[in-house]
Amino acid sequence: MKKLNRFFLFTLLLLSCGKEGTDKKAEEHTADKTIQEFEVVETVRGKILWRLQAKRADISGDTSRINDVNLSFYDLDEKISSILTADAGYVFPSGDMLAKGNVVVISMESGRKLFTETLSWKQEKYKIVSDDSVTIFTEDGIIKGDNFESNPNLTEIKIREMRAVGEDK
Repeated sequence: MKKLNRFFLFTLLLLSCGKEGTDKKAEEHTADKTIQEFEVVETVRGKILWRLQAKRADISGDTSRINDVNLSFYDLDEKISSILTADAGYVFPSGDMLAKGNVVVISMESGRKLFTETLSWKQEKYKIVSDDSVTIFTEDGIIKGDNFESNPNLTEIKIREMRAVGEDK
């Protein structure tokens, strides 16, 4: 019941916000409200798309800064398809998110593991993206590059500036 109340409070606070802020604005805000130990679930037609859990959210204006991010993405059978973890992040009213610091995505489907410093979730596109350097460990080797885009389970990867592909020796 406590999680449910926190969920509704967090959802109401997000819905009362304006448009998505910039990264600089997100880093400079001071909290108007704080929520501890919360969970937010996004569903469509009763099916879970993703579940966000975090230890703390500092909410100010149109931006919510979250700490100790754990974001699980679900497939059509409502099984976890991948898990994103990060030190911190920002949630915007659009449903978009920005993860920062030690960002890791692990795909349950492909077994791939992605490492980067920043990664954005684009709700409307259902894609994760990053302009930072990314390293992806696959069953065939290691991929490194910049300007990354993929579906959350890392099976449709696009890297525009690839620097290395090969086996892990």
